[in-house]
Amino acid sequence: MCGICGIFTPRGGDARDRVPDAVARMTARMVRRGPDSDGEWHDAERRVHFGFRRLAVIDPSAGGNQPMVAADRRSALVMNGEIYNFLELRRELEERGHRFRTRSDSEVLLAALTEWKDAALDRLNGMFAFAWYDADTGSLTLARDHAGIKPLYYSVHAPTGAVAFASRLDALFDAPWGRPGAIRADALLLYLRLHHLPAPYTVYEDAHQLPPGHSLTIHADGRHEMREWWRLPPDPQPDLRGDAALEALAAALERAVRRHRIADVPLGVFLSGGVDSPLVSAVAREQTGDNLEAFTIANPG
Repeated sequence: MCGICGIFTPRGGDARDRVPDAVARMTARMVRRGPDSDGEWHDAERRVHFGFRRLAVIDPSAGGNQPMVAADRRSALVMNGEIYNFLELRRELEERGHRFRTRSDSEVLLAALTEWKDAALDRLNGMFAFAWYDADTGSLTLARDHAGIKPLYYSVHAPTGAVAFASRLDALFDAPWGRPGAIRADALLLYLRLHHLPAPYTVYEDAHQLPPGHSLTIHADGRHEMREWWRLPPDPQPDLRGDAALEALAAALERAVRRHRIADVPLGVFLSGGVDSPLVSAVAREQTGDNLEAFTIANPG
């Protein structure tokens, strides 16, 4: 699962001596998201501070710990999630001269962002939320996966232009400027109506969800640039019927489950008893044999 957080202060703003302590509190609040290790990092100017809690899945050694910092110290990354096609990207980046110190997908993502900048997003297959600091431009980029599987919240402190971000909304309470505004009555009504809050809303006036398939770049001068880098294709695929539909669905499930099974630790499946999870479990068992553990959660009553 993992948890990421941080605070970025654009040039010209107050760097705020309280930021390191605030990021430490934000990181500690997310211990349940990442029980295996934690880490913090700040740049030379102390304008960007990253915090991270890790649930180790790929390269569980210390080499896979985050924040992930480039060898030349010119960029840094915190990522929650997994890049399923990181091995393909790694081979392509190695052909371009990149050398890797770990077997982690986060280091591959860092190299991809260094090589292709924002265009790297179009190459990713995975579920992720990340923050990337580029010292060459002095900017911070937040990004969220296609469907918004991984959460990412942020708030802006207007007097300084500082931006706090985190995988959990309540972690923003530990920012130096405190709780992100008053409760929004319209957002609360929206929650009661929909039973969830769609992006970009939160229940607080000055806190937001980064929408799925979007990135937000905070430039060194404080400008904000929101970009929709992916959306669901508007044109449907040609109709498939009968055996052709079954074969296409089976092939899609096989590919998806095989990608999701990439891990350096034992994996199991959550078997809820509906339709989706038994399909996933059946395909996973075909791929792994009998050595597959399934888990179901029961609630009293």
